[in-house]
Amino acid sequence: MNQVFNSAHMTKTLMLTIWIVAGTVILQKLGIHDKWPAFLALIFFFEAKFDLSKLKNIFAAGIVGIAMGMLIPATLSSLAPMVGGENAFYIYVAGVVLITIGMGPIAHFAFSYITFAYVVMCILHKDHVVEHGFSWMAVALLGGAMYIAGVTAIAKFLEKRALTAQQA
Repeated sequence: MNQVFNSAHMTKTLMLTIWIVAGTVILQKLGIHDKWPAFLALIFFFEAKFDLSKLKNIFAAGIVGIAMGMLIPATLSSLAPMVGGENAFYIYVAGVVLITIGMGPIAHFAFSYITFAYVVMCILHKDHVVEHGFSWMAVALLGGAMYIAGVTAIAKFLEKRALTAQQA
């Protein structure tokens, strides 16, 4: 209980919350309504425990996932007349899984669970994926970088603050 309600944790929580809300306002004011690609990049950065060396993986896999998602309409419309709509969807999902897992050992930075998460979001937005896919890629890269830069700055500030407090 003490770990949750200590001053350092509360400060970190408050600062991160303020930054994430501020970043959301910034994206909204810039006319960016689909923020999910940036949020996913941030979530995967949190999952990587703020490890900057994982940024290549986060961003590359996000772009590849959205690119794979952009194939949904063409794949479904091509296969549906032959196998039916539902089976076309299953074939698409099987292809995504095969490619993601199959390419993982060769290019793990671009084919991973992160890729699949972005594909899933594209499936949820399948009616808009072709028209918005490239803007989603930009939001993943630029919006994700904005959020990640902010949380990294906060983490470094708090780390320095804790070090200074220890030395005092």
